[in-house]
Amino acid sequence: MIEKLKQLFRLEKAVEPTVLEKIDEMFANLKEDTLGIRIGEDLVSFGMDICEMVGDIRSEMVNNTGFILPPVHIFSDETLQENEYVIQVLDEDMCHGFAVPNKEGLKEISLKFKEIILDNIEKVLTNEVAEKYIDTAQKTNGWLIWALCGRVTSPEIKIILVDILKSGHSIKNISHIFEKIGNKILVNNKYYESDPHKISHDIIKEL
Repeated sequence: MIEKLKQLFRLEKAVEPTVLEKIDEMFANLKEDTLGIRIGEDLVSFGMDICEMVGDIRSEMVNNTGFILPPVHIFSDETLQENEYVIQVLDEDMCHGFAVPNKEGLKEISLKFKEIILDNIEKVLTNEVAEKYIDTAQKTNGWLIWALCGRVTSPEIKIILVDILKSGHSIKNISHIFEKIGNKILVNNKYYESDPHKISHDIIKEL
């Protein structure tokens, strides 16, 4: 049943896809599941509501912070108690909880899910996700990305983006963020700053 719900949740529409509808495609080549929610038997009938909850959180995050939440795999687990749920990050159990299959239970799962994401943003925003942001910036400013090539790595970009998100700022205008990174790294076409935390600290002061 959960597999069917997932298919419905990811169902492609005939109309021109929006930015949010392209999220799964953007992360289609990721090699591992970043986020997962395992649910007990009583919560299986609550599955569609959980899918909608994930969709709402994804929309909220991309609109408020520019962070595009990777696909969330929701599946039943017979080893769990009937109303138990487990939230996973990179296959690691981060939270075990119990929820009644109603609106209040959904709210509880939603709040806990968002809390787990924010507390583990450095894990949720993987190096592969950072590469997706680099690819996006390259489409609008290929020269800048070429200039940064070899001077800053994907893991360093990840650190910068994570620092910005943790500070409460948005990375929605990713091209602008990369311009800021370029300004901190390239001065008169020379290598200037190499510490990603220092770079993000300076950028945050200007945002």
